[in-house]
Amino acid sequence: MKVIINQEELLHTLELIGRVSTKHVTLPVLQCVLIAANENGSVTFSATNLEISVESVINGTVEEAGVVAVPTTTFLQSIQFVTKKDVTLRVSEGVLVVEAGSGVTKINTFPHEEFPRLTRLQSTGQVIKRQFFSLGIKTVSF
Repeated sequence: MKVIINQEELLHTLELIGRVSTKHVTLPVLQCVLIAANENGSVTFSATNLEISVESVINGTVEEAGVVAVPTTTFLQSIQFVTKKDVTLRVSEGVLVVEAGSGVTKINTFPHEEFPRLTRLQSTGQVIKRQFFSLGIKTVSF
């Protein structure tokens, strides 16, 4: 896998995804974000804690398609220190290499086959009034 992606979009996505991927002792792959680079130029970031799942798609320059699972916290912390506009992500021998300008970070990956499949909802959704939704949240929150 080899992808060039905007640093600001990547950071925003990882901050959102990082809220879902939590420390999990029995299934360490749940601490990871699954990155899937597609031939059409989109990069999908997915995370789950088996109760909720999040998926975000960012457009980038995909030079080589692929899939990798990488620890979210380590990945997020390394992207926070990047000051360049574009970040290159590539996988080499089971290691995610993050390149930005002259800086290089290497992060060990997990086998992406261990990452659980995300459930896709097949409904049209429901529209409810804001005040009813707000009232419902207020009555059950602590």
